[in-house]
Amino acid sequence: MKFIKFNFLACLGLLATLCGMPEKSEAIIASVKSTGMGQAAIAYPQDSLAVAFNPAAMIAVGRRVDGEIYWAHDRGRATVSNNKFPIPPPPFPQINGTFNVMRTHDVYGANFGFNTCFCSQLGCWNFEWSFGSALYNRDFQKTTFNKIQPLFGTSKPGIEALHEEIDTSLAIRIWDGHTLGVSVDWHIFRVKVNGLQNFDNPMFSSHPGHVTNRGYNYSQGVGVTVGYYGQLCDWLAIGATYRPKTRMKRFTKYDGFFAQHGRIDIPEKIGAGIAFTFSPCWALAFDYEHFRWHQIKALSNKILPAILTELLGTDEGVGFGWRNQNKYRVGINYFLNDCLTIRAGFVHVQTPTPRSQLATNVLLDDLVQDYLTVGFTWYFSCCMEFSGFFAHGFKHTLKKKGAIPVPIFGGGDIKLNESKNALGFALGWCW
Repeated sequence: MKFIKFNFLACLGLLATLCGMPEKSEAIIASVKSTGMGQAAIAYPQDSLAVAFNPAAMIAVGRRVDGEIYWAHDRGRATVSNNKFPIPPPPFPQINGTFNVMRTHDVYGANFGFNTCFCSQLGCWNFEWSFGSALYNRDFQKTTFNKIQPLFGTSKPGIEALHEEIDTSLAIRIWDGHTLGVSVDWHIFRVKVNGLQNFDNPMFSSHPGHVTNRGYNYSQGVGVTVGYYGQLCDWLAIGATYRPKTRMKRFTKYDGFFAQHGRIDIPEKIGAGIAFTFSPCWALAFDYEHFRWHQIKALSNKILPAILTELLGTDEGVGFGWRNQNKYRVGINYFLNDCLTIRAGFVHVQTPTPRSQLATNVLLDDLVQDYLTVGFTWYFSCCMEFSGFFAHGFKHTLKKKGAIPVPIFGGGDIKLNESKNALGFALGWCW
């Protein structure tokens, strides 16, 4: 029985390493203007999609409507070498070789947001408040192998995951320069898993028949985000946000694959930002966010304690050993003239995967860690504007000798790389 378990550990390790990341750590595409300056928007909101970063800052946005479209291009390859597991020679599918894990490179999407402000009186208290809503993509990833990997199953493996979010926000200026806000967040997940037939049996799964090739499966949940925004003086603004853990419905079609019977919740997140306006032309903003992935068993359970005693899909079953994650963003905004604003930014997101878990959890990992962004806004009038951004995610490579460590399964080395590009445009109208 132990040999079977260690055999499974090796196979799952290769599976995880090759499939990339169906649920990345918030590779958010929202607010074209903010993305152009590295998404540093907690203390420097620019459009109605900025609710994705801080609901309290929406009073500073004012009355406006924004529509966005975007394109993302993803490239990734995996190389398996030195595997000694006996298989028939070509033309049969081979274990060793280079795989194009992202045969479907391009993703297209659209976002929409609106925000409006009011002035009201309650007794002797005059106050300003805002109300708005936004629909945007929190994350999308699709991996599709260009050929069969015999360690997984009999068809081409691949995983698709879509995370859309609809936020409805309310912000109130409690006193001069200080605002509190809250958004009700409706999270919508969609996943699809293919090509893992080798694991779809009672030896490996707690729910055979609920591991692979079940088509699309949906999950949803409702959570909240609270925020603070403070304009301390003409040249300095600060912001802070907090999102508690959001409970999601189970992926019932894949509850024999994901730990905790198919439940993948939204983790707790905290964030803070600061923005400096050096002159009417220059602004510089910094953001920091912290994600508490250890709360999500399907992602944080370590592979080695569970693999010897648990099956896939159980509460304490195989996870991916994710650690908590930090994200850093910096951006600069320059008003070139009355008609044109240009901006640039940089994002560094720390991978949640420790090297000790690399062989088994790259399935849920985001390889690209550093992004460079540029953007612009062209003002047709005081009420109408056109914006765009381009983002480049620098190629990042992960490799590990002995990533398939079990001799009975042939051993072997794995090398994985990924790079990204994204382009987006938006029309904004304010009144």
